[in-house]
Amino acid sequence: DFSQQRRFFSRQRRFSEDFSRQRRFFSRQRRFFSRQRRFFSRQRRFFSRQRRFSEDFSQQRRFFSRQRRFSEDFSRQRRFFSRQRRFSEECSRQRRFGKDFSRQRRFYENCSRQRRLGKDFSRQRRFYEDCSRQRRFSEDCSRQRRFSEDCSRQRRFRKGD
Repeated sequence: DFSQQRRFFSRQRRFSEDFSRQRRFFSRQRRFFSRQRRFFSRQRRFFSRQRRFSEDFSQQRRFFSRQRRFSEDFSRQRRFFSRQRRFSEECSRQRRFGKDFSRQRRFYENCSRQRRLGKDFSRQRRFYEDCSRQRRFSEDCSRQRRFSEDCSRQRRFRKGD
């Protein structure tokens, strides 16, 4: 009986030791799993921060690409307006040149009119000079006729003496 009891108690002790070992094992397992859980939660937080950072980065990239497009549009607009300004300046130069050209044309037309008028004036002067010469000639002719008439009267008068 005593030996049986001893065996029984030794089995009980071994069972108890096994049980305590299992308890320690399970407690270690529990601690391990809690550490794992904490590690995974830290990992999750880290990845969510990374995701937010990546989203911020992509937003920044989109913002900078919009800024770059805006800057390119602005430079295109600046080039367009500078071309417009140069075109407008060229138009005003052309207009001024056209005004100068029309002024020159009017000046030359006036000159040619003056020249034609001068030619007409010289023709008229020659015509009037010819007319006055003709008048003087006809006056000379009438004086000579009167003189010859006077002479013939004088001759007739002398013959009558």
